[in-house]
Amino acid sequence: MGYRTLSQALEIIKKSDRNSAITAYYLRCLAKSGKIKVLNTGNKVLINMKSLEDFLQIKL
Repeated sequence: MGYRTLSQALEIIKKSDRNSAITAYYLRCLAKSGKIKVLNTGNKVLINMKSLEDFLQIKL
């Protein structure tokens, strides 16, 4: 699945479950705390989707 920007990751989650309570703020907190793998590229944070999937224990 690779790396996605925060907004792209959130969009994928929302497509999977429209009623999901996961927010951009929550994804930022997970990235900042090191709970999911990310790649920092300048001002952007790219989220490792496999890591996010494993953390949330869902199939995206």
